[in-house]
Amino acid sequence: MTTLRLTRDDTRPGQPEPAGGGTRPPWRLRHHWGDAAERAGLRWAALAWVVVLAALLVQNPGRMTFDTKLGVNIDPVGFYGRLWHLWNPLEFLGSLQDQYIGYAFPMGPFYLLGHAAEVPEWVVQRAWWALLLVVAYAGLLALADELGIGTPTTRLVAAVAFALSPRVLSTLGPLSIESWPFALSPWILLPLVRGSARGDPRRHALTSALLFACVGAVNAAATIGALLPAVLWLASLLFAGSARGIRRRTAAVPVPAE
Repeated sequence: MTTLRLTRDDTRPGQPEPAGGGTRPPWRLRHHWGDAAERAGLRWAALAWVVVLAALLVQNPGRMTFDTKLGVNIDPVGFYGRLWHLWNPLEFLGSLQDQYIGYAFPMGPFYLLGHAAEVPEWVVQRAWWALLLVVAYAGLLALADELGIGTPTTRLVAAVAFALSPRVLSTLGPLSIESWPFALSPWILLPLVRGSARGDPRRHALTSALLFACVGAVNAAATIGALLPAVLWLASLLFAGSARGIRRRTAAVPVPAE
């Protein structure tokens, strides 16, 4: 199957027009927005979310699972009201809210929107789980496509395996927020891969940093783990650049005559 992609022009404002009198494509295309393949990917991701949500809704309909902080699920408004205090007297006979700030985004707003729309809590919970699975699936699929790894079929298989990995399935019910950094890790790496190949590396690095800010930071180990692939990718680029520099300097050294 052949995938058609629009040609991307990485010309930035202030730079000369392309040779040959060609016109620059719209801004949204030059900044990787509006790409036909990416729009198709978004549609497939939305369809996957609907399918996964339907599969989750038929499991124990009407019943919730205790997902880490029950207050976020059943009372998101009260959760934000209590978030500004260090002591929470309503849970575990009173407890310190040492990690609660990690639920303020993005899990908290998701449940808050569901509460505002008067959607049953158990449906909002299933929708959150479906979103987490699809984010993990779509992220690895996009990353594998950007790196050119495998075939379209093997990429799909790898993306499904990543989304349904033991790490996700073992924490999806009781600790879903700890699966969220794992699901976001391919998205954090993806802009860095794109920036190293084309476009403005600084803009892509900023995109990666903003995505990392969406991790939530509930668990320190999970947060560092989400950043690790990006760190390894940057380290590989530095190593490759150093190796090329060593080869150039070695080639430039004159060989003494016998």
